Amino acid sequence: MKFARLLIALVLSGMVAARAQTPATFTTEKVGGLPDHIDGSDISKDGNHCLIVGESNDADSKVMAYYDGSRVGGAYDYYDDDDGETLLSSNGLETAFTVEASGNVFVVHNGIDSPGYYKADLLRFSPDGSRLAFTAKSDDKYFVVVDGSAGQKHDDVFSPSFSPDSSQLAYFTKDDSKYMVVVNGRQGPQFDDVDHPVIFSADSKHVAYAAKRGEHWLIVLDGEAEAEYDDAYEFTFSPDSQHSAYAVEKDGKWVLVADGKESAPYDRIADIVYSADGKSLAFVALEGDKEMVVLNGAEGPAYDSINDTSLHFRPDGTLDYTASNDLKWFMVVNGKPGFKYDAIDNIVYSADGKHVAYAAKNGADEVAVEDGAEDTPHLVVGKVALSFDGAHLAYTARDAGLWFVVADGKQQAFYDSIQAGWPRFSADGKRLAYCATTGQNEFVVVAGVASDPYDAIYGDGPTFQPDGTLSGLVEKDRVVYRLKSPPPAN
Repeated sequence: MKFARLLIALVLSGMVAARAQTPATFTTEKVGGLPDHIDGSDISKDGNHCLIVGESNDADSKVMAYYDGSRVGGAYDYYDDDDGETLLSSNGLETAFTVEASGNVFVVHNGIDSPGYYKADLLRFSPDGSRLAFTAKSDDKYFVVVDGSAGQKHDDVFSPSFSPDSSQLAYFTKDDSKYMVVVNGRQGPQFDDVDHPVIFSADSKHVAYAAKRGEHWLIVLDGEAEAEYDDAYEFTFSPDSQHSAYAVEKDGKWVLVADGKESAPYDRIADIVYSADGKSLAFVALEGDKEMVVLNGAEGPAYDSINDTSLHFRPDGTLDYTASNDLKWFMVVNGKPGFKYDAIDNIVYSADGKHVAYAAKNGADEVAVEDGAEDTPHLVVGKVALSFDGAHLAYTARDAGLWFVVADGKQQAFYDSIQAGWPRFSADGKRLAYCATTGQNEFVVVAGVASDPYDAIYGDGPTFQPDGTLSGLVEKDRVVYRLKSPPPAN
C-alpha cells in the first residue's frame, strides 16, 4: 500500500551530521524488528509510535501486525496493497488496520477483529483517539460502523468525520440519487448533491455543509437550509464558534455571506479568515484586474495581486498579508506595506504572535527577514523558524550544492538535504533540532550535535516532549529504535 511511499518519505527526511562527533546527548531504546515484506504502516504524529503490517518471505507466511515491535491481532491471509488501511490514533495509542481472511475483510481495532465484511475502508479515529469509525459493505449495501455498531444501510456512504470534541460523527449517504447528511444517527434533509466534508465548529456545537437543490447551492447550518444561490463554497466558522461566513455566486458576481448578511459583490472572493476572538472578519476580493483585502466590510488598498493564503490575524487583532505591485512583493502589516522583494515565501509567526519572519528573494540572493530586519543573504533560503517568543531565528539555506542551518546568525554543518518542516525549536526556545541527510545516512541534529547515522527517520521526525526531551523513531539495519535527546541538566 502506501508504506513504500511513506518509507521513501521517511528515508528522504533523514539527516547527516559531522561523523566525528560522538553524540553523548542521544540515547536509543530498541522497539523491534521489521517483517521481511511491509504491506502497510502508520507513524504517530509525535513520531514515537509505529504500526506496521507485513509478512515474512516464507511461502506459507501470514499477514501480521506489529505495534511498537509487539504483535497485535492474529494471523491473516492477505493485505490489499491498493485498498488496505493502517491507522494510528492521533495520540499514537490506538491501532486499527484492515486485512482479509477466508474471503472477508476485517477491521482489527486494538487487536480485536470486527465481523467480516465484503469491503471496509475510510478508517477514522476521533480526535481524542477513543472512538473508531469506518465504512463497510455487506449485501450490496454500505453503512458506517462506529464504536463497533453498524448504522443504517444505504446505496453509498462516504466522508465520515468526527467533531473536534469527539462526541459527534457525521457522514454523507446516497439513496436513489438523493444525498443526506447523518449526524449522530440523525438524518438531515435530502438534496440533489452535496459538497463534502461536513464542517464542525470549534466547540462542536454547530455543523454545516454545502448542498445542491435543483440548479442552486445552499449552506445547511445545524440542519436548517439557508438561502439558495448559484454556487456556495468556503464555509468558515469563527474560532469562538459564534459566527460563520461563506462565499456565494449571485447574478454572475461573488458575495460574502456573514451571519446571514451579504457583502458588496465582487468578481471573486477567497481566503475567508476570522480573528481569534471572532470580532473581525477579512477576505480577499478581486474586482477587475485588482485585488484588495476587505476587513470588517471596509475595502483596503487595491494591489496587482494578493497571496490569498497569506491573511493572518495576530492575537491583538492586527491583520497581515502579502501583496504585490509591479511584480514586487511585500508584507502589509496593519495596513502598512513593508519593504519590496521579488518574492516572499515561508512566512512564520512566533507562537505569541508578536513576531513574523519569512524568506525573501532579491535578484540572485535570498534572505531570511524577521520583523523587517534582514539576515545574511544566501543563494537559497528554505524553511524559516522562530522560537515561541521570537527571540531566536533559524532557517535552512544553501550557497552551493549543500544545505545547512543558520541559527541566530551562526552557520551549522553541511548536508545533502534537510527534511521539509525543519528546523524546529523546543517550547522554551532553548533547543533547536532538525533532520538532515547525506548519502544514504540520516541524522537527527540537536543544538548542532548530530546523532549516529540511521537508515530512516520515521514519520515527520522526532518531536519535543513537554519536558524538553526530543523523542522519535528511527531505523537501522531493519530494526526500529526510539531515539531520545534529553535536555541538558540545569
